[in-house]
Amino acid sequence: MSSVISAIPARNPKGVGAMFFLQLLNMIGFSIIQSVLVLYVMQTFHVNDKHAYALFSAYMAMLFGMSIAGGYICELIGYRFAFVLGLITGTIGLLLLALPGSFNLYLGLSAYIASTSISVTAMYVLLGRLYQSQDPRRDSGFTLAYVGSNVGAFIAIFSAGYIGSDFSYVFAFIAGAVFNLIGLILFAFTHHYYHPDLAEKSDHKAKPITVKTRVYGLVGFLVMIPILVILLNHASLSNELLIFIGILSGVLIIFTALREQGVARAKLMVFWILIIVSVMFWALYMLAPSALNIFVDRNVDRTIFGHIIPTVTVQSLNPFFIMTLGPLLSLFWLHSRKHKLLFTAPAKFALGILLMGIGYLVLVPGIVSANAAGLVAMSWIVLSYLLQTVGELFVGPVGFAMVGDLVPPRMEGVMMGVWQLATGVAGALSDYLANLTVAPADATQATQTNPIFAHSFLQFGLMAVAVGLITMLMTPKLAKVMLLHRVSES
Repeated sequence: MSSVISAIPARNPKGVGAMFFLQLLNMIGFSIIQSVLVLYVMQTFHVNDKHAYALFSAYMAMLFGMSIAGGYICELIGYRFAFVLGLITGTIGLLLLALPGSFNLYLGLSAYIASTSISVTAMYVLLGRLYQSQDPRRDSGFTLAYVGSNVGAFIAIFSAGYIGSDFSYVFAFIAGAVFNLIGLILFAFTHHYYHPDLAEKSDHKAKPITVKTRVYGLVGFLVMIPILVILLNHASLSNELLIFIGILSGVLIIFTALREQGVARAKLMVFWILIIVSVMFWALYMLAPSALNIFVDRNVDRTIFGHIIPTVTVQSLNPFFIMTLGPLLSLFWLHSRKHKLLFTAPAKFALGILLMGIGYLVLVPGIVSANAAGLVAMSWIVLSYLLQTVGELFVGPVGFAMVGDLVPPRMEGVMMGVWQLATGVAGALSDYLANLTVAPADATQATQTNPIFAHSFLQFGLMAVAVGLITMLMTPKLAKVMLLHRVSES
């Protein structure tokens, strides 16, 4: 195995740099919608907190939950074609959001969900195919691409807050559409870096892309949009439905594992366990644009040097820390490889969710030390975002990179979809968590709502820390399974 590793170049393959910028451009529209949706529907359609949380959770749940269908569609139409189709449809969705009326809101969100279901899956599969199986550079390459997406997220969230405060969120949606089109142009010049849509030669069970399969895939993609419109109009039911689908997907992974033999079965079971851990992590992560966003809006002193920071702009702390810390972490993975210091995926997941939990726990003393008006110092929010972001760097890019390592090549598209579905299930669960922070209608002052937020954040933090410690205890056995698999394939 060591001779195989030493033969692999130290630098990442061509195409990783292009994917950095493709992720950046694609993430701008994604982050604009995610960061402003709760405040946008409250201000424009005058709905209450629970209604806004339900719609946001349903949107996020469907955004990732439709990824299994997106994975199948990608396999039918080809990953490069799917990426192009996703960019075009996402552009249309953003432009629809810029138009007035609830119908355009739901149709625009649905079009964007459909676009993301194929474009994100396609991007990560295309990136993964730049590497051979068990290439130790994989974590580094995925981390760099992940940093690219967060550069785009930082640009989007930071500017969207000021655009919304000074003008209208409509202009933010239009800007997202423009950047999507720029991404389409970039891909036209760089698509040759990525492997053809036919699977690798080692995957003898894969079927070629044909006109017939592309027609089926396109029809399925178009049918997805009106279905999503209906689901978003019944947000609470959609969240419950996605949780049910998530449970079925977990059963599917177990059933698939039982049909495999030896190390392939063991790897799929590790994949299943890490998905469960990731659901908890992303459920807490998705509170940032919803419940945590409202907490910042109403209960945090956002005045810095006499200037009030827009609520949405505060969310840009997350991508800012990823931009600054992500490259360092990517270099650390390469450095640790040279010195034979192994950080396995289970260990990274355990550390990630521990940091997420601590990120919520530090908000409790921040609330206790609030000023006379009940406003919490901004420094506590910065610390919380820092801890959550470092946790995300251990889970997010590593999770996408892990899919190609743990599943058979013929299942990569579908299992990449299952991995994103787990995030969708987390989005649905975040609705229940967010509702724990909702105060009674007569509690309008920060001094009245602070105890409710403190109690909820304490629960969230302790729950995450417990999951992290359990995962840490399981790490040696999970890592042993993954290491045995590597040895058997070398």
